[in-house]
Amino acid sequence: GLIHAVAQVPSFIVTLGGLGLYAGLALQTSDATNKPLADEAFELSWVNGYFAGIPAGFMLGLVVLLVLAVALRYLPWGRYLYAIGSAEPAALMSGVPRVRVRVAAFAVSGATSALAAVVLVGRTSFGSPTLATGLLLPSIAAVVVGGTAISGGIGGPIRTLVGVLTVATIQIGMVLVGVDPVLQNVAFGMVIMAAVALTIDRSKLSTIK
Repeated sequence: GLIHAVAQVPSFIVTLGGLGLYAGLALQTSDATNKPLADEAFELSWVNGYFAGIPAGFMLGLVVLLVLAVALRYLPWGRYLYAIGSAEPAALMSGVPRVRVRVAAFAVSGATSALAAVVLVGRTSFGSPTLATGLLLPSIAAVVVGGTAISGGIGGPIRTLVGVLTVATIQIGMVLVGVDPVLQNVAFGMVIMAAVALTIDRSKLSTIK
């Protein structure tokens, strides 16, 4: 977050660089092998449990989503975030603390990613530096299909939930019709490009780079 907000490095480059950095560290730490959970790792046993007949991991994700939705709707940080995404020069002239808002956004993103990793490891009972590689494209597709504009200022957790359900339906449909799993990423790549083309606010961009 600081690299992006203070050094003014584009967020996409920071995210991509962070992916390479942490993936490399994970590979080095694990010797590029899967690591099963220890028998005493009871702290993650709740992930496979149920709450009122609903998987605990799903309930946790739903609670986090609702908390973020409320924070974005009612807290100043949420309004600042939308303001920076919609028109940053106007937000800065209005006194919005740009650095703090951007760093907080990266921190929240990292925290939710870590929480998702805990749930995933709890369900699979082992850790691996490549465990979620196959989830990268579907997760991006879910966000853009949900209507979050890559140019900023539009989107939210509830929209992303709709995108997640849509992408999950597409995944299940491709499995049912017998689409090769390798070709599923082709479909998601096309979905991402189409969704960005439909949601990008070209009035904010003088040129597309």
